[in-house]
Amino acid sequence: MCFGAAPWPVMTGPAGRPGADGENPSLQELRRDVNDDAVVDHFVADFLELLDERLLGLERLLQRHRIEDSVTALLTIETSSLMVGAHDLAATAATLRRAVGSADVHIVPGLYDELLAASERTKAMLTEP
Repeated sequence: MCFGAAPWPVMTGPAGRPGADGENPSLQELRRDVNDDAVVDHFVADFLELLDERLLGLERLLQRHRIEDSVTALLTIETSSLMVGAHDLAATAATLRRAVGSADVHIVPGLYDELLAASERTKAMLTEP
């Protein structure tokens, strides 16, 4: 986790103000709820910092056919993605979660690849001004 300066640049709106007009609605809502831009910025930075490791951990769980742990990992990715407005990543994680827990396990590798692509789009969304 990040306890110092954010290692990832966090998206900011016009004039470098966090939460300004260019930010996604989910982050705007989170900023209103938390009422502390620094906390939200650190949350987003932590989300980005942990995302790759979460995906690698998930891959290991899937390879070992650890269904319950895979579902838990996917729920973590799904819910945290929703909090930062990464709806594409959340939806892909939800689809993969349903496949892992069903008889459609043959589609899991392709869905995992889609999850990786969605994570790259999420990183771009959250780091571009």
